[in-house]
Amino acid sequence: MDPYVDELSGKYVCRICGAVRRNKKSYNSHRQQKHGTVQNTLVCPISGNCEKLASPKALRKHLKELHGAKAAKVPQTFASSGEFLQWKDNLQKETNSLFVQWMGVKEEGRVVYHCCRAGEKRSHGKALGGFAVENSETRKTNRRPRVKGTMKMNAYCPAVIHAKFSPQGVVEVSAYLQHFGHDDDICYLSLSITTPDKVKQKLKEGFAPDKIADFIRRDNDSSVQDRQLKTKDVLYILRHDLPELIGLYNENEHVSVDIAVTKFFELGENSPIFYYQPRTAENDNFAIEI
Repeated sequence: MDPYVDELSGKYVCRICGAVRRNKKSYNSHRQQKHGTVQNTLVCPISGNCEKLASPKALRKHLKELHGAKAAKVPQTFASSGEFLQWKDNLQKETNSLFVQWMGVKEEGRVVYHCCRAGEKRSHGKALGGFAVENSETRKTNRRPRVKGTMKMNAYCPAVIHAKFSPQGVVEVSAYLQHFGHDDDICYLSLSITTPDKVKQKLKEGFAPDKIADFIRRDNDSSVQDRQLKTKDVLYILRHDLPELIGLYNENEHVSVDIAVTKFFELGENSPIFYYQPRTAENDNFAIEI
C-alpha cells in the first residue's frame, strides 16, 4: 500500500495508522516494522511447517495461539544510556544471549536490538580459489562455511529490545525477552575487541594456551562471548598473530615456561626475565620474576 504524500510538507503519511515520516526510506522502514512486509518472510522458530509471518507482532500472536508460547512485554525506564547498556550487558551475561542492531538509529532516537540467532543462514556453495562466487540467478553470494559454524537459526527468534533514547538522556525500553527455537548458548559468537590482546600478552609471558583460555573464562571483566573461549581459539591467535612463538608451548605449563624462559635468555641483557627458579623433582613449584 502506497503512502499518502502531503503536498505542502512533502512528508509521507501511512494510510494504515496515520504515522508521518519525512521521506520514503523512513516510511518503508515504518511499513515493514509496524505492519509487516508485502511478502511474509518470518519463519516460525518452533515449527518450519507453519506459514511464514509478516511481522514480529504477527509472529508473537502466532506463537501464542498455535503453540501456546507466551511472550510477555517488559517495560523499563533508565535514567541514562549508560544505565541501559549496563542492564543490557547484565541481561546477556545472565541469559547467555546477545542482542544486536540490524539497522542504525531510527527517527526519534529509536533503536531495535534483535536476538543474534534470528535470521537465515547464508547459502554456502563452493568457492573458487578462496573467493566468493555469486549466483546470477538468485543474486546470492555463496561463501565458504565459517569454521565455527553460523549463529543464524534459519528462523526468527522473537526476543527483541526496543529502546527510545530521549534528548534528556532517559531511555525508555519495551522488550520481549523470551527466546524460542534455539539453545541458550552463544558458541558461534566472536570474541570481544580487547580479548585477543589479553591472549597475546599471556602468550608472550609464556603461559600455556589451555591456561590462558581458563584465565579468560574466569575473568570477571570477560564478556559473554569471552566466556566461551576454548584452547583451540587461543591456538588460532597464536598461529595467526604470533607465529614466531610457535614451538614455545607445551600442554604442561611448567614445561611451557621452561621453553619460553630459555628463549628469552638468548636475548642476553635485553631479556625481560630477572629471576627464574625452575621446577625440580624436589620442589614442585617454580618461580619467575619479569
